[in-house]
Amino acid sequence: MLELTNTWRNRIAPLAGLELAAEPGTAGGDVSHPSAFLIIPSVRRDEIREIMVARGEEVISSILELTDGMEEIPSSHLVPSELRPTTKLDDWGPIPVIDMSLKDRNVLKKLVGDAARDWGVFQVINHNVSIPELLSVGEEVKLFFHRPCENKVKLELEPLKILDTEVYYTGDNTKEDLHSLYWAESLVCLWKSWSKITEKVTRSSDLIFPGGNEAFRSGTNEIVMGCRILTVEVLHLLAEYLGLEAGFFSDHCFPEGSSLFRWNYYPSCPRPNETLGAIAHTDPNLLTVLYQDEAGGLQVKKNDVWYGVQPMTEALIINIGDCLHIFSNAIFHSVVHQVLVNEKAHRLSLAAIYYLEQQTDMTAPDSLVTEKRPRMFKSLSAHDYWTMIFNERREHKFPKSLNGLEALRDFIRRPQEQTA
Repeated sequence: MLELTNTWRNRIAPLAGLELAAEPGTAGGDVSHPSAFLIIPSVRRDEIREIMVARGEEVISSILELTDGMEEIPSSHLVPSELRPTTKLDDWGPIPVIDMSLKDRNVLKKLVGDAARDWGVFQVINHNVSIPELLSVGEEVKLFFHRPCENKVKLELEPLKILDTEVYYTGDNTKEDLHSLYWAESLVCLWKSWSKITEKVTRSSDLIFPGGNEAFRSGTNEIVMGCRILTVEVLHLLAEYLGLEAGFFSDHCFPEGSSLFRWNYYPSCPRPNETLGAIAHTDPNLLTVLYQDEAGGLQVKKNDVWYGVQPMTEALIINIGDCLHIFSNAIFHSVVHQVLVNEKAHRLSLAAIYYLEQQTDMTAPDSLVTEKRPRMFKSLSAHDYWTMIFNERREHKFPKSLNGLEALRDFIRRPQEQTA
């Protein structure tokens, strides 16, 4: 029997007549954890290829290899006209830049809180993440992406253990139905919790570089630790800004919340106005720490206007996710963002993605509910939200909204319910 996860269940099985593995949430899967939605199928690539050819679908193993000598974009990677870029890549916006080394904590928490409230995104400098190490690891990751396709796809074929640490490669992200990536390849490290994180990083490194790669292993270890320190500090500042205990958010994230490191590589594109590296979306997690290289391309939306986030060598970008939006009673805003590609340069980014513990009740504290700001959402757990958002993405065909907050329509409290 071929085992297909839900990202492929509806796409391939109906036409292929395949016997399917159990649905997540049964003995065959675990829907209670976001990683259940992020795994790839443990099927042979040649079988997938045969199915796609039979359906008349174009088979692409690697976007990077595809771009060599390309003049036209494959039809599978054209985005509808209403989703195409409307502004230039270098139309930079006034995205807040915050110095995390500020000594006055009251000033710092106000800067961080105001940025999360007004923008849902900000850049930080003088943080705890070693940029030299990050750049060094980035060079090793580029070497991986430039491997021959037949070498990279070995990681695409490896089955993943949902409750363990694993890595996988995706050469064509349009095969996945659950996320925003389009003109991009991805290398993903998925860790369910922070217990024994050093061992998990080593295992991930050995899977990516079977012959060993100390620069990648040690550098990733340092980045992982630095990103955790930065994430906890930002979450503490955001909680204090709201008048909550410092650990209100972070205690629900560490140590049992999952984390995911996603390296995305966006090849240069002959017609960048006809596609996107990532279509407009929000992040369905708590908070994301993002690095983008000098190629730029990240855009964020505020008041229906797209603004470019200008690359800064020493800066990292903080994105507020849907769960923090819900947990804060919509005081902090989940940012809608997309990625543009360009004709001249490849783009590399790292997204360090942090999830709440799956049993977390995201009901906002009573102290955040006032007459002017009534309770915005009905009671909702992190598990319930992930189940809902990924089901929503599975059921709606492209083009579809990847704004996670739009999936909350049944959980928004109506005016007559605000006093309940």
